[in-house]
Amino acid sequence: MNILRMRFWLMALALIAIVAVHFGLAVTISRMVSDRLVQREAEITQEFLNSILAAEGTAAELYAVPAPRR
Repeated sequence: MNILRMRFWLMALALIAIVAVHFGLAVTISRMVSDRLVQREAEITQEFLNSILAAEGTAAELYAVPAPRR
């Protein structure tokens, strides 16, 4: 009976270890993906704004004339 109790605790500890590693890796990967997506979105926004400035001229010229009212 003692050997069965030891096996039970060994299996329980193994399950806890697997869950802990899984949770740690899930959190780490989630943070990495989130950071990468935010960084990429910032790059795309910067490229978009640069293309607007390239097409319209400098920022001073772009914002010098007030927008027409509708």
